Amino acid sequence: MRTPVDYGPEIESALRGARDVLDPQASRWTAVRFLDGDPQLRKSVAERPGGATVLAARDALDERLGREEGLDLSMALAEHRFARAGELAARAIPSNGAHRLGERVRGHFNPRFVPAAPGEYRSALFDRIATHRVAGPLLLFTVMYLVFRVVTDVSAPFVDWIDAVLTGTVGPWVAGGLGAIGVGGGWLEHLAVDGIIGGVGGMLAFVPVIAVLYVVLGLLEDSGYLARAAYLTDRAMSPMGLPGKSVLPLVVGFGCNVPALLAARVMDRPRDRLLTALLVPFVSCTARLPVYVLLAAALFPGLEGVVVLALYVTSVAAVFAVGVVLWHTLMRGTERAPFVLELPPYRRPSLRTVWTQTRRRSAAFIRKAGTVILCASVAVWFLLAIPVRGDAAFGEVALDDSMFGAAAETVGVVFTPAGFGAPELSGALAAGFVAKEIVVSTLAQTVGTATEGQEAVEPPGFVDGVTDAGTGLLTATLDAAAAIPAVVGIDLVGAEEQADDSSTGAALRSVFDESSGGHPQAAAAAFLVFVLLYVPCVATVATFAHEFGRRWAGFSVALSMVVAWLAAVGVFQVGALIGGA
Repeated sequence: MRTPVDYGPEIESALRGARDVLDPQASRWTAVRFLDGDPQLRKSVAERPGGATVLAARDALDERLGREEGLDLSMALAEHRFARAGELAARAIPSNGAHRLGERVRGHFNPRFVPAAPGEYRSALFDRIATHRVAGPLLLFTVMYLVFRVVTDVSAPFVDWIDAVLTGTVGPWVAGGLGAIGVGGGWLEHLAVDGIIGGVGGMLAFVPVIAVLYVVLGLLEDSGYLARAAYLTDRAMSPMGLPGKSVLPLVVGFGCNVPALLAARVMDRPRDRLLTALLVPFVSCTARLPVYVLLAAALFPGLEGVVVLALYVTSVAAVFAVGVVLWHTLMRGTERAPFVLELPPYRRPSLRTVWTQTRRRSAAFIRKAGTVILCASVAVWFLLAIPVRGDAAFGEVALDDSMFGAAAETVGVVFTPAGFGAPELSGALAAGFVAKEIVVSTLAQTVGTATEGQEAVEPPGFVDGVTDAGTGLLTATLDAAAAIPAVVGIDLVGAEEQADDSSTGAALRSVFDESSGGHPQAAAAAFLVFVLLYVPCVATVATFAHEFGRRWAGFSVALSMVVAWLAAVGVFQVGALIGGA
């Protein structure tokens, strides 16, 4: 009887040798997994008599294929499987379509195969680059760098525009309206302007960042490239004992950790589900992105894109490091499941599909800002307004004398070794446990509270305010369009990179400088790393408890807090040492 897939004389000989060493009764698929590089099977073969010879033969075959034919052993195995699938398809459906199907799937992996149609040739040629062991990761890194440059540079003009409209037009209008009805100048005005507009409004200023990210990711997903990215990362999952399928929930986590935990249900084995879920909180969700952009603009002017990319690279490194540790401790003794992924054809992205997904996801983000963040912002304002020391009245208390400041001062002792023990910073982190977006709104309130000497802004007239908002939107659109070619080094306007000169940016630099003892950038980097690694939000913890139980949810919270604190302390201490030198 013919075997399901004939891998050729050399590979078939290697399969027989592997089965003899593993176990004469071992399944053929087990031997195939060994040749595919399964780490557990390699270890099992190495421990058996004659295993060293089989390992050497397997590695020699892998090296020869890479040297002579430009593909590794894993890709050679996949090529033969797809060739067999094409033969079966041609028999079942004897038509040109089935024949072309066999050609297309073979062309993805066989570098010597030349498809008949020009489109198939281009697809196969690009796959030779996108899935190459060296060129593929370089291309992936380049694509990710361009993605985050586009996200930060293109969205920046709209962020500035929304901030200017809220603080320069809407805020003064609300204050003037309250004054017109006789309730201005008191705590109610501060609640409306500082608590609601300053909190939720400051968060809404980052909606363009989220929207641009969703647009770019939607284009990559609809083009078929994200599947190639998952294929490239399959081998990287081997040291963590996870199948390549676990890449999909982790990629979802870059959007939001909650659906990523739910997406872990696609894993076949409970242990794979649990290990993947424990890694999800270390994936940087979009809720953290506004914090990155805010601090990068204030403390690292001109390097916003580099800082954001570095944080996402740190997120991937943290997932890998924690995964390896957990695999060799909690999950020790289990085998890695195989990875099967169908590469979709390359296609032109559908703008309608991308727009629909972006609109739906952005709307969900805005709804969250209008509910959870509104409640949290108001709660933070009340904590800032309640005096616990001194003789100040409600709503007029200094930060250090408020209930918020007293609590943050207690928590700040823990963060002093990381350089951000100031009440404004530690308090924002505590509020961020509810949702990471609240870190931005809390900083806007606490830093604003700490900034003195601000003069009241005269509210503009209705016509002037609308005119200024429309003019600002047009200017922001033109600046965003000019920022697209600037991502690849083509500067159409000759703009110069400048630091964030807003009052919030200046106040942040001052707070970090004082809190860190003269090392503001090292403290800001440590703060960003802590935001990246500590508990994502209450919703994530609740979802984790629902899926895996309260004990594992508590373990996940403790794990992320310990890892985040150790990483932040290490970043600050090393950064301060380098800065001092």
